[in-house]
Amino acid sequence: MSKMDETTGTTNSADDTGAEPNDDAMDLDDEEPFQVPHLDGPNHEVLSKPVPKPVPKGPCRDHYPGAARTYGKEPTFMETFLEHDEHSDMRKSNLYYPFASAEEWEWAAWINRTKLTLSEIDELLKLRLTSKMHLSFTSAKDLRSRIESLPAGPKWKATVWKTPYPTKKPLTLYYRDPVECLQAILSNPLIQDYVHYTPFRFWESSEKLMRIYTEWLSGDHAWEIQSQLPEGATVLGAALSSDKTQLTSMTGNRQAHPLLISLANLDMAFRTKASHHALLLLALLPIAKFLEKNKEIVGVLHSRLFHAIMDFILHPLKVMARIGQMMRDPLGWRRFCFTPLVAYIVDTPESCLIAAVAGKRSSVTTAFFKQFGDPYRHPPRTAEYTIEQLQKVEKVAHPWRDLSRYVENAKQMGLSGVHRPFWRNWPLG
Repeated sequence: MSKMDETTGTTNSADDTGAEPNDDAMDLDDEEPFQVPHLDGPNHEVLSKPVPKPVPKGPCRDHYPGAARTYGKEPTFMETFLEHDEHSDMRKSNLYYPFASAEEWEWAAWINRTKLTLSEIDELLKLRLTSKMHLSFTSAKDLRSRIESLPAGPKWKATVWKTPYPTKKPLTLYYRDPVECLQAILSNPLIQDYVHYTPFRFWESSEKLMRIYTEWLSGDHAWEIQSQLPEGATVLGAALSSDKTQLTSMTGNRQAHPLLISLANLDMAFRTKASHHALLLLALLPIAKFLEKNKEIVGVLHSRLFHAIMDFILHPLKVMARIGQMMRDPLGWRRFCFTPLVAYIVDTPESCLIAAVAGKRSSVTTAFFKQFGDPYRHPPRTAEYTIEQLQKVEKVAHPWRDLSRYVENAKQMGLSGVHRPFWRNWPLG
């Protein structure tokens, strides 16, 4: 046992076993507080410097800030089809109404895509083998009425088109509203994984040394257009395509001039696949047969007719490019959209027609055919340059009252004689 010191009244340090106290033991009460050693001495140079973060490798993408906001939600196409359609109650028990099953719908859809006439479809339905299929419709008329009861796309319109010069037959223009066509494409549920709304800059790596251009939204043009729009707006690039098509050669020499429309916001690989129906038929442009004998004047009249009709059809898109309009995307989100014309898919003759330049001229530069082999690039043919030329020609001759003189002066400047190109007043160009 420990003994009491007689002078101090404290207890000896020896324990009950009689062992002497250990002078090397740490006394936490009397020892100085522990100090953290400095790491900036000569032996700690590596630890004293901040460790740099690893630079991420791989592609880098910068999106335009504040673009493509959403403003509330509306029913999607499928929600409208299943819940808000007049036959939505019937589709609760049968998703493929007005057809009995998925198999019957597949058969009806295939028949509808064929070139069979209504009488030929009636004959097919009367075959004994077909009757064993127990179809819910028994005539081509019944089949057609069921198909027409499904949700329709943009409706077709027709108008008689009058020309300043007489034609052999009256002209009828068949067309659809371009804004409705773009809305039909944008609300298609199949495109939700292939559509983009925000301009971006794509880089090969995070160092941003090598720029990569893929879709239209990755270019500087989309970035510049977005900078002209209100904050939160969505730019929807309108893409057009047209080409005069020969339908028959020996039976009436029939021709058609279809005009197609699509969205440049779609992935190119998706848009160019025909089965995705990303290109909608917007109009069938009439092809006139003028009674005028002068072939040069007739060519000018054809070109002017094309631009006048295009100006009429595409007017709603020009208005939307100027003031914007709310549109619904595949998920039902409402977006404030603007529609500049950003692409026109054509061949060489059609490009000259659209650019309002004469034949044997470049539609993208100021060069003519004798200069096509020059080792340098000629100045670009911009919209401002062409409009400036048209204004000069119009000061010399009236485009209608003095048509021959106007065409002569236009040809001297490399123009086709078109006095009002349809793209002249398209905003955000």
